[in-house]
Amino acid sequence: MVVSMVTLTPGVMGGSETYARELLRELAEKEIEVCTLVSADGAGFSDRVPERVADRVRVGGAPLRRAFGLGRLALHRKALAAYTSDAAVVHFPFTVPLPQVTQRQASVVTLHDVQHRDLPRLFSRAERMYRSVAYDRAATHADRVITVSQFCKARIVHHLGC
Repeated sequence: MVVSMVTLTPGVMGGSETYARELLRELAEKEIEVCTLVSADGAGFSDRVPERVADRVRVGGAPLRRAFGLGRLALHRKALAAYTSDAAVVHFPFTVPLPQVTQRQASVVTLHDVQHRDLPRLFSRAERMYRSVAYDRAATHADRVITVSQFCKARIVHHLGC
């Protein structure tokens, strides 16, 4: 299994980052062959799990830099797929499914919330559009969806049916 964290920017992702760190801690203790894929920004995050670093990829924390970084990731998704080509399962703990999985790979997406659906007034139009593509589409196309609470599960099922 590869845990794809190419969208990680350490120190700015709050609870999602804590979730990923704890997920990796737990996976390191299991008898599972697992590694991570991180951008140059996230190098060293994976502590006790082997790490694959996409050196040429940087995402960044500032909103504009992050938007451009995610755009570059999407443009280079096929090249990034080489980092996960040997995996039967690719898990996306930050929801955004980059790199793209192949038909022979299972995908697991962690969807932390659907606040953009429940509270749209709190998000700009651009952010709502981004989340509808990056979050909603990722969840509806994944083989499995993981979420952090029963409340989030109920909201995800209500809005997305998955």
